[in-house]
Amino acid sequence: MSHALRKVSFWIGVASSGVMPMVPVVCRWLYPPVAPKVEPGTAALLSFALGILGSVGDGINVMIWTAGLAAVALLASVVAFAAAWFARESRRTKLLCLLPVAMVAVMLGLLVAIGA
Repeated sequence: MSHALRKVSFWIGVASSGVMPMVPVVCRWLYPPVAPKVEPGTAALLSFALGILGSVGDGINVMIWTAGLAAVALLASVVAFAAAWFARESRRTKLLCLLPVAMVAVMLGLLVAIGA
C-alpha cells in the first residue's frame, strides 16, 4: 500500500512542478496582452488606469497558479517521503522522493530569472 502511495504522490509532485514554468505561457496564450490606446480626456485616462489594473490582476493570477502548483508539489513530495519512511525504503528512494522539492526550487528560480 505504501509503495503505491509513494509512487502516485511522487509522480503528482513531479508533474505539478514540471508544469510550473508553463503557467505564464498559458496565461499569455489565453489572455494576450493588449497595447493601451492613450487618448486625451478623462474617460481615456480611466480606461488606461483600468487596463493597468487588469495587467496587475493577470500577474497576481499567474503568481497564485504558480504558488498553488508549488504547494501541490511540496505536499506530494512530503507524502511520498513519509510513505517511503514508513515502508523502510532505502535512503536513495527517500532522497528521490524529495526530487519535486528540488524541482520547485529550480522552477521558481527560473521564473525569477526570466522575470515572468
